[in-house]
Order: sequence, then structure tokens, then C-alpha cells
Amino acid sequence: MPTTNQTPVFLLKGFSLIELMIVLIIIAVLAGVAIPGFQAQIARAQVTSALSEIRNLSTAYEDAALRGLNAFELSDLGMDASGLSTQTQRCDLVMTLPAASSGDGSLECTLRGHSSIQGSMIRLDRLGAQGRWRCRSDLSDALRPDSCDATGP
Repeated sequence: MPTTNQTPVFLLKGFSLIELMIVLIIIAVLAGVAIPGFQAQIARAQVTSALSEIRNLSTAYEDAALRGLNAFELSDLGMDASGLSTQTQRCDLVMTLPAASSGDGSLECTLRGHSSIQGSMIRLDRLGAQGRWRCRSDLSDALRPDSCDATGP
């Protein structure tokens, strides 16, 4: 009987459907782990950006307060805005002027951006005439900056 040198079908080069499905499952599992972590990093970056915006304003606010100004606007602090509230890329910003008796005031940012931070608040409170600032936020522990305290109920 003559022998033929035919290659059996199962030895053909290429990928089987099972192998392709296994690769797709591995990719799906990796994406399922990576995407939530990436989204959390985006939210944390947006929170940091918002905090940076109001920290920069606190320096100008402090300067105006120490010069004895009791009535100033955000435009006096270098913002392209008039009045005591405006929108920035990351914040709906509201400023409270320093109280004449105590020197207390605040800069409050209602966050804009990622859905997990949208509507949350970061506030810098000026504590008295000595010019100390305290950061407070209602963000979750995972998203709240280390320098900010949680707001109480």
C-alpha cells in the first residue's frame, strides 16, 4: 500500500477557535481590572487639579486679607471673573470674604469632571487673622487629598 505524505488536519498551522476564545477571555479580564483603576486615577487627578486651583487663589486671598481689604472680588485675586463666584475648569468656585472681626473666610470648590467626584466639595477655610488655612472635603477617603480633613455629617 502506498503511503501518502498528507498532513493531518489537526496539525495545520494557525489558531483554533478555542485558543482565540482563551485570548479574548484573558484580554477581557485584564481590561476589567485595569479600567476601574484607570478611572480612579482620572478622578484623583481631577481632584488634585481642583485643589491646586483653590490653593493658588488662597495665596492671593491671604495677601488681600493681610493688606486689610474687606471687600474684594475674584478678579482682584487674578481670576478672569467678577463677583465672588465663578467656574473654572474643575470647580464651581465660591469665595467668602474675611470677616471683619475674626478674619475668617473661605474658598469653596464644587467639583466638576468625573462622575465619581461631580458635585463633591473641597473647601479651604481661613482660620482667623493668623492666616492659617484648613482643607475640608466631603470626598470619599479614596479620593480625598491627604491634606484635607473629612467634613462631618
